Amino acid sequence: MPGPSPSNPLGLLNPGEFFMNLGNTGGPNVGQNINFAQAVATYGFQNGVTGIVAGGSYASGLTASGTTIANAFPITTQSAYFTTVASGTGCTLPPPPWPDQIAIGNFGVSGLSVYPPNVSGSLTGSGSAVSGVAYLQATGTTVLYSWFGGNQFGHSP
Repeated sequence: MPGPSPSNPLGLLNPGEFFMNLGNTGGPNVGQNINFAQAVATYGFQNGVTGIVAGGSYASGLTASGTTIANAFPITTQSAYFTTVASGTGCTLPPPPWPDQIAIGNFGVSGLSVYPPNVSGSLTGSGSAVSGVAYLQATGTTVLYSWFGGNQFGHSP
């Protein structure tokens, strides 16, 4: 596959990988293939396909687990990308304080249940939220989660 051109600065290669034009780093129209999670963490890159902006520590190739807030997969990084998501499984956001937003990607075959860090926490962003209840993140999406203070958390979109 030829490298990207200035009119096409990024494109998909395989699930979880893309190419992007790094400008003059490698000469005109020279692309570099990098892992999506690495690009986000290293460059704070915004991917026009999924709309993610994040940085810091990341984990990729994760498997969602558990069906309740008590046994869901605990997020311990600033960006987490799930590739295996069985129906009803999920993850919990890390306890605050957070240095920035948490990015969660769902590249599995089912919706990902994203729980607040504890049963008193509530997630808002798409209507009213109930304490301890998960937000169902659609497959093929990356969502940014924010801590608003106390036990209030939000997501976008």
